[in-house]
Amino acid sequence: MSSTEGEDPGEVFKRWLSVCAVGGDRSDTLPELRGEASSHFKALSEASASLSLTATVQQDVLAASFTTANGSLASLLKTLGPVFSSSDNISKIRALHYIAGAIEGSTKLTHGIRMAMAQFVVEICKPEEGGGKIREDFVDGGEGLSPKELTAKLEAMERQQIEDSSNDETTPFDDVRDAAMVTLEALLESNLDVFPTQLSSHSSGKPRNEALAVIYESIQLRADVAVRCINSRCASPSKDKDDTWSSNGGDGYHPEHYNPNIEDGLSQLPRVKRSLCFELLEGALRGIHDDILKWKKLTLQKNQLTNDDYFESIPDNALNSLISYASTSASCLYGETDPRCLLQLLLHLNRVQQVMLPFFGTSDSRAETTLFPSVVIFDSVAPYYPIRFTPPKNDPHGITREKLQAALLAVLCEKNAVYEPNASMLDGETMVSLSARMFMERLEPSEDMDYEPPSDGAQSEADDKIDAVNDLTSLLIPIDETNFSNLGLVDSSLLRDLSFTLARVHEKSAHSTLNDLARRTRNLGSAISSCLDQRSTRSTCILDRAPRFEAFVSDLIRHLSPVLGTAPQGTHGRASTAYMSTLAAEGG
Repeated sequence: MSSTEGEDPGEVFKRWLSVCAVGGDRSDTLPELRGEASSHFKALSEASASLSLTATVQQDVLAASFTTANGSLASLLKTLGPVFSSSDNISKIRALHYIAGAIEGSTKLTHGIRMAMAQFVVEICKPEEGGGKIREDFVDGGEGLSPKELTAKLEAMERQQIEDSSNDETTPFDDVRDAAMVTLEALLESNLDVFPTQLSSHSSGKPRNEALAVIYESIQLRADVAVRCINSRCASPSKDKDDTWSSNGGDGYHPEHYNPNIEDGLSQLPRVKRSLCFELLEGALRGIHDDILKWKKLTLQKNQLTNDDYFESIPDNALNSLISYASTSASCLYGETDPRCLLQLLLHLNRVQQVMLPFFGTSDSRAETTLFPSVVIFDSVAPYYPIRFTPPKNDPHGITREKLQAALLAVLCEKNAVYEPNASMLDGETMVSLSARMFMERLEPSEDMDYEPPSDGAQSEADDKIDAVNDLTSLLIPIDETNFSNLGLVDSSLLRDLSFTLARVHEKSAHSTLNDLARRTRNLGSAISSCLDQRSTRSTCILDRAPRFEAFVSDLIRHLSPVLGTAPQGTHGRASTAYMSTLAAEGG
């Protein structure tokens, strides 16, 4: 790696342009090119950080536009621009690695330069005119195969796909598209320069408001560009002529936000390239989280200066971009079979919940169109519940069923996600209510269907039901006993259904001497009763306990009480007495 310290940036960029034009193998030199650009722009950023703050927004905008790092980045893009008009794909990949390194080395980037670069690079993610070969469907023909045989077949098909691609003269452009995605990941994760003027640091007026507006635009840019890039990278020739897609939305596990473009396109990509798509989404989310932290800080400063308790909401247009981003992330999960990608996506979706849910909630001030797409995410993850996976022997990746199940439950339980303060829940389904009903169906399958153990016969029916009780406990009774907010997301009707389900399962398990299952159902009923008791001090969250307690405890006791007067010593009476006693012990 050659040193660029002290050199004129224009001369450095011309030398980089010459390097891009050199032929030969690219793989050994790409990390060096990226590292050189990163070091160069890191030095430029350190130099620009010593510049004094300006006094006004107008001066700050002007200075930011010509800051050493930002101005040089624009100059670099202009210098390397001719490379992308050539037919040499290797030169394009080298140029993209220079740009990615420059972005990574820049401490802060203005919104304007990021927007310009995003508009340029995202176009490279689109398929080349005429397209490359689209591989055959990756997962058909697996009927009757064991998990081990299916995994072996998928891996063999992927190796064949990569081998075929190496002999396809159009494939190198797919490598260009992948390099563009790596560049965009760095761009979407980059730190935003929010115009830190002296005036905006000491005033609650227009400068701070303009800084907030820049943050909103940055959030929207990160989300929109990520969605555009994923759609471009997953472009499929099955697209209709009118640029639309045919889909039967809302049919259970294919909601209206279901995007066949993404599913069909991802199914054509090998695992490594699918993982690149998911990494880009993760990079954008990290950038969005950083913007939200800046938004919180500026809003808090504004409120302190004005003695205002009002907490400014993110505009609906930014929220709509976040909704599209979350829905796109969920669409990526459809049809995913590789456990590594599945784990990556499940962890990502839970992170999406943690970052975005606090700014949606379900407050009355929000229109239904700006609600967080929890149902969309549920529909994408529900088919994987419960996880059916047995890792092959000597698996080098360390992916286990327990890891996958924990990641899946984190999404279904919205682990570590917090709703908007003082939000009143809508009369509709939430992730928690949908998950609760799915767990209840596993615990007590409907009588009009033949029972097929969700564990695929890997464990007994009793153990399968115990797992369902444990999942309900994880959903409704968090380890932190100071916060039972998930119960606030469950309406009285569902709580009544849950109470009666637990009582019936308890009675059946008691009759068949399944003592462990009976004990766990009693423990869950007792814990929920305690949380809903008006006198309980265990929960600090805002929760209307009275109607929920009535539905979960009082309705069930009224239903079971008559049997105590008619046949208290019968099997039904003894089971009812045992279950009601656990509710009474907690205030029922």
